[in-house]
Parts: sequence; C-alpha cells; structure tokens
Amino acid sequence: MKRITIFVLVAGLIGVGLYVWHIDRTGQVADERQISCNSTTVDRGTLSNSINGRGKLAAKRLTNIRSDGGAGRLSSVRVSDGDTVSEGQCLAEVTLDTGYHLELQNTRWERSRNSQLITQIEKQLVDQKKLVEEGFASEMSIKEAERQLSQAQAQKKILESKIAFFEEKFGWSDDDSKEVCIKAPFPGTVLEVYKKPGDGIGPAEFPMGGGDGTIMVLADMSELFVDYNVSEVYLENVLVGQSVEIRFDAFSKKTYIGEIEKISRVPLAANSQGQMFGDKRDLSRYPTKIRLIDPTSELRPGLSGRITITLEQVQDVVMVPVSALIRDGEEEAVLLVEQGDVIRRQVETGMISDNFAEVKSGLQQGEEVCIEPFVVLENQMLKEESKNRNIFERIFE
Repeated sequence: MKRITIFVLVAGLIGVGLYVWHIDRTGQVADERQISCNSTTVDRGTLSNSINGRGKLAAKRLTNIRSDGGAGRLSSVRVSDGDTVSEGQCLAEVTLDTGYHLELQNTRWERSRNSQLITQIEKQLVDQKKLVEEGFASEMSIKEAERQLSQAQAQKKILESKIAFFEEKFGWSDDDSKEVCIKAPFPGTVLEVYKKPGDGIGPAEFPMGGGDGTIMVLADMSELFVDYNVSEVYLENVLVGQSVEIRFDAFSKKTYIGEIEKISRVPLAANSQGQMFGDKRDLSRYPTKIRLIDPTSELRPGLSGRITITLEQVQDVVMVPVSALIRDGEEEAVLLVEQGDVIRRQVETGMISDNFAEVKSGLQQGEEVCIEPFVVLENQMLKEESKNRNIFERIFE
C-alpha cells in the first residue's frame, strides 16, 4: 500500500511540473521572479536587407601614352601630373630615329633581351646541377643548358660588335631624324608623367629600359565607375538602375552614391572568380558596373571600397534583435521583462535582417525583452528539475 502511495505522489508531482511549464508557455509567470536575463529596450527604426562586397574604382577610359611612330628620344613634355587636356592636344614631342639610327636602337633592344636570356639560362643551369646532385635529373639536362648558354653568349658578342660599329661610325646624331607630336586620343586628365626630356623612347611594341615605353597615363574622368562581381546567388535581386552606397577605404568618412549601369551576362573565368571568405561553394560571379552619381575630385582610379546594395527596406518599425526571438513551429514569441517578471508573449514578425527583426504586433516601443531567451528557459527548467528532485529526496527519507 505504501508503494502505491509513493507512485501516486510521484505521478502527481510530475503532472504539476508539466502543468507549470504549460502555463509558462501560455504567458503566465512560473516562479520567474527569481529569473534574471540580459535585456534590451524595444525601439523603432529602419531595417534593411543588403548585399555587401568589395569593388575598385575605374575611369570611363584610361590609356598609356606611348610613341607609336617608332624609336627616338623625348624632346619635350608639354603637360604635368593632374593637367586637364582636350582631344588632339599635343602632350609630348619625340625626335624619331630612322635609317641606321633605328637599326642601332633595335640592336640595343636585342642585346637587352639577350642579356635577360643569359641570366635566365644561368639560373636554370644552377638549378639543374642541384637536381642532378639530388638524383632528380640526368647529366643530359646540364649539357642542354650549357649548350643554350653558349649560343646565347655567342649571340651577345655578335650584337655588341654590331653596336660598337654603329656607334663608332654614326654616333647619336639628329641628321636623319624628325619631330613627332604625341596627341591626346580623348579629353581627360594626366594621371602621371613617367618620362622626361632626353629619355629614350621605344615603339609601343618594344619595351624600353625595362619598362613598357609608357610616357604618361591619361584618364577620362568625366564618369567614374566601380567594378564589382556579383554572385549568382543575388542575380535575381540585383537590377540595372538600383541604388548603391560606396565607401572608399581612402575616404572612409564619406559615403558615395552610385547606380548599377550594367550587369554582364558572361561570368568571370573560373580562375578569376575568387570567393567570399568562408564560401567554398562553386558559384559564378558576374562583372557589374556601378556608375558614381556624386564623384569628387579626390577620387582616383584603382581605389578600393566597400559597396552596399540595398535589396529591401522598411522604416519607422518596431524592431528587436533576432536573438530575442523564440521560434516554436509557426509561432514566434519573446520573453518580456515586466516589473521584474519574465513573461512569454507571442509576436508577429515581418522583415528580418542579419541582426534585427521587424515586429508587426505583440510589442510596443519602450518595452523590455530578453536577448538570450533560451538561456532563461534553460535556467527555468533546471530550477524546476532541482525543486522536484528535492521533493523526491524528502519523500524517500
């Protein structure tokens, strides 16, 4: 009989515990006065969902100004860094060499390339000898490298003899030369001048002095664009004409406004796609051109910046941190802090961003909610379990 009584008591206690938990879920307080939580005040504000990414600033047009007429020497430079020029304006004058002088110049370029080749072969020879010593290559690879080196060195002697002949016989003279004016192909701004009067200038297809023969860089700054690669995930939401916010790293206090002008239909090549940090999915990215609406004079091509494309936005709405929401099936609720008590209250949400959720009904501005509700609920369950355990222990004493 005593055993039956104990079972009845145990069943009754479990039933009471479940009833208390049920009451708590319906909004009543279940000894919650002893439960504290980290809370925040419900406020109104603007909520938005957006895409964030990185992009680079580009001019409408940009070109390297070179001598397309042939080799020679720069006789004058008529512009400076930052100058604005018109289409067809003379930027620099080059004294071109023809006849024997052009042949002399070409021979010098051949010697320069030959010297680079010799350096490359000598390095390869050292590497091959190491590989042979370690057993990863045969002696034949060393002999082949030595044969190539011998040929390159013989060619160098021929070129040096040819150069010495021309320099001794003709020197560097203006007897067989002419002046050529290098003109601006479009109106723009001179970003930087690399050459000065007296410098040797090579044709556009030949490097000069280790460089690419560029005299200066000209950019059409009448329109500025940010180049951005949009993921295929967002293609459905990104549209031509959509507004964009840009904040450049060099001028982080100012926010520029842009507009999407073009979204390419052709994705980037696989080896240039890149990935967002932590994103290992094989996603295509599409080049997107964003035109700046309000460019300023301090902006320069190549600047990096953070872009924000707003997909949707609601203003002046009641909002709470996403962490404050309790989702139970299709129902959503929060734990409301009211005069020191913690009460569960059902709510209806609207738009949800990464950090905040719009509350359409169930809460008002100024009310206080727990921002870690699951911690509170877990602590409450632990207290109930501890209380029941103490009762059991007293029964069996």
